[in-house]
Amino acid sequence: NMAVASMLRNMDDDDDLKKLGEKFLPEVVSKAIFSIDRYANAVETDVFAPLSTAIEEHASILDEAGILEARLLPLTIERMNTLDSEDSELDETFDILGAMMKQLKSRFLPHAKPLMLRTIQITKELLAKNTQPRLESRDEDSDEDREEEEEDRIEKISMLQKGSLGFLGAMVDWSAQVTRQINGDDDGKRKGDSKKSQKMGATEIATKEFLESDDAKKILSGYKKGQHQQLLWFLIDSGPIFRVARQGMSLRLDSEALEYALSLVGDIARCCFEIDTFEEELKMFLNMAVDMVELLEDKRSRTNSIWMIGMVARAMGKTSIGEKIPSLIRLLKPFLNPKFFNSGKEKRFDKDKDLEKGASSSIPNNAAIALGCVAGVAPDVVSLSEGLLASFLKEWSDHWSTHFKLRAAESDGKTKKKARYTGTEREECALSFSGMCNTVLLHKNNLSSDCLARFADAMRNFPEPTEELKKLFDKCKAVCNDKD
Repeated sequence: NMAVASMLRNMDDDDDLKKLGEKFLPEVVSKAIFSIDRYANAVETDVFAPLSTAIEEHASILDEAGILEARLLPLTIERMNTLDSEDSELDETFDILGAMMKQLKSRFLPHAKPLMLRTIQITKELLAKNTQPRLESRDEDSDEDREEEEEDRIEKISMLQKGSLGFLGAMVDWSAQVTRQINGDDDGKRKGDSKKSQKMGATEIATKEFLESDDAKKILSGYKKGQHQQLLWFLIDSGPIFRVARQGMSLRLDSEALEYALSLVGDIARCCFEIDTFEEELKMFLNMAVDMVELLEDKRSRTNSIWMIGMVARAMGKTSIGEKIPSLIRLLKPFLNPKFFNSGKEKRFDKDKDLEKGASSSIPNNAAIALGCVAGVAPDVVSLSEGLLASFLKEWSDHWSTHFKLRAAESDGKTKKKARYTGTEREECALSFSGMCNTVLLHKNNLSSDCLARFADAMRNFPEPTEELKKLFDKCKAVCNDKD
């Protein structure tokens, strides 16, 4: 199994090896599954590890061979149910389940609810564990050994906290994507070769069969076609996942797992849009994120907190947070500029690859997404603060223009094809632009020609907008042209 894993890791670097590997991959993985099934309880080695690369990178090949759904998924679920919350094998298990969930899409639905409940249970146990050193007085001779053991314990728990929170977030995102598929609006469904078409046909048949079952009718009871954000709440009661999200948000600011808790809350907010039941929970999460965004030293945690503010604000709507919109905009707009992180108190941030790319860096990008979402919650409230929109619209527009151009240039240079955006990326960009378009239309008389020209350039560079967004763009372009 270790030899197989080594081969798989090198497949992308050798075309001949890749062809050979893809030809024999189903058989190799079948043998690996057999070895796990037969010997997992008899050996101490982490026997799942060699399969992780194969599943994550070659799931479609294994799916076509009938291995994922029929053999590996039941085995992995059974294995997960027997593992303790501190078992390091859980990390590989989350990776494998995430890859299978992404590949199987709606065929994963029958397993979603019990898996989410089990993951929530594991996550609660992990988050309750102390990740701070707990060294007591002891003999000097044993100090070094005990310190090393304690460091290993903390590192393992932190790794598992990140893995469990990340898998919960992936399940939330999957719930939205699979419902798009059920609605016939699957972003991954594109014209392709006959094999792809046949595969999608098989997926649609499996989806249809599941939707006609009694389990599906219970899961989707009260579900309205087109409202994909609501599917999650038919898979599981909201209480447990909100409690574990709150537990994650209460981690120390220097915890490595905090970024995953922030991401989970943002995903939840994105998927429960327009559901009034969760207003108090969302308000609590928003206040926590606002309080911590300027205190976080870890760039990834700060990035996720900025993005989360946009998602939660959008989910809550004007009635709940209308009066907070101006203060949220003032909080977010400095993060549009990467130079902000190379001066003053922000010197601790290194100018790494993300920040060197300017408009492609994670913090300004998420700030741009959040600003569009926040402004779009209540465009009329923004107008009450004179000059507020004009104070950041130029920078916001320049960011998106540069971002889209960079993505297009990078893609063309590598593949000679158009830049490919994931369904989540498209959705978030569209939310940001939709909110900003509605705000600009309301403020058109208070914006300069230069400001509108830059906004028009950002719209021109937006890749493949939806029909609904095109209509908004046309209205805004007319305004921009009139101003000229």
